[in-house]
Amino acid sequence: MRLDELFFCAYETIGEDDLYNPIKRLVKIGDPDGQQGRFTSWSKEEVDVEGREVTKNTRKLITPADLEECQAADKVLHKNLLYNIKEVRGDEYTRWRLLIVDKHGNDSDELYTEPADQV
Repeated sequence: MRLDELFFCAYETIGEDDLYNPIKRLVKIGDPDGQQGRFTSWSKEEVDVEGREVTKNTRKLITPADLEECQAADKVLHKNLLYNIKEVRGDEYTRWRLLIVDKHGNDSDELYTEPADQV
């Protein structure tokens, strides 16, 4: 199976604004060399079980990454696109984790850039 490189990202609080709202930035977490994974298609049986509303707006991503790393992440960086993680399936006893992510990467107002202290 051909796997692609991906990175897990999470929001980190770096301060507060004048109204005491947290200021956050997106940082890579886990293995600094990244993880492996790939997108897979929804099967007809999964569409029947999950429902068309779920499958038309999300994609499946499989990865052998640790469950804790998957659960700690807010987004996945894959080929310079950020995908929101909707759900993590699997447990610590299985080899693969299944991540349900948004169908399209990157919100229009959010692109991933390396924080200055990580470059």
